[in-house]
Amino acid sequence: MTIDRPFRLFILGAGFSKPAGLPLGCDLSREIIQRIRSEFDGDTIINRDLDRFCGYKGGTKDTPIPDDLLDFEEFMAFLDVEHFLWFHGK
Repeated sequence: MTIDRPFRLFILGAGFSKPAGLPLGCDLSREIIQRIRSEFDGDTIINRDLDRFCGYKGGTKDTPIPDDLLDFEEFMAFLDVEHFLWFHGK
C-alpha cells in the first residue's frame, strides 16, 4: 500500500484558545474559586483543601495564598497526593 499524500499532525497547546478570548487554566481556576467562595460562603471542601494547601506551602489559614498567585496545577497535584494516594503531612 502506498500513501500518495503525507499526513500532518498538529498538536495545539492549552494556550491556543487565548486569542479567541477563552480563559486559560489559571484564569478559569481563579474564576471557579471566586465563584465557590461567593456562592457557598464559609466552610466548603474546597476552602478546607485550600487552607491545607496554604499551610503546606508555608502560609497560614489567616494569610491565605492570593487567588492571583495560586498555582492551580500545583494545587491539583496536592489534592492527588492528599485524596488519591492518602499521603498526609509535610
